[in-house]
Amino acid sequence: MKKGVQSVLFSVLVGALLLCAGCGKSGDIYTAGVYTASAEGYSGPVTVEVEFDGSSILSVHVLSHSETVNISDRAIDELPSQIVARFICHCCWIPCPAK
Repeated sequence: MKKGVQSVLFSVLVGALLLCAGCGKSGDIYTAGVYTASAEGYSGPVTVEVEFDGSSILSVHVLSHSETVNISDRAIDELPSQIVARFICHCCWIPCPAK
C-alpha cells in the first residue's frame, strides 16, 4: 500500500519539476497555484492536491484513496509533510537547507 502512495506522490513531484521555468534562474520557477492530480495506487486511484508559490511546494494533501486502512495510514500521514520539508530547492536537485 505504501508503495502505491509513494508512486502517486513521486508523480506529483515529477509534475512539479515540469512546472519548472528554468534551473538556476532568478525569480519564480513555478506557476503559483493549487494543482490536483490522480494516479493509480495499489488498491485504486489516489488523488493529491499540491500548492505551490513561485519557488517552492507549500503543501501536499491526499484528498482521496482506496488504500487499506492501518497499512497505508503512516505513508498517507507522513509523506506529504516530508515532501514539503525536503523538496529540492530551485529545481536543481540540491536538498533544501534545514529550516
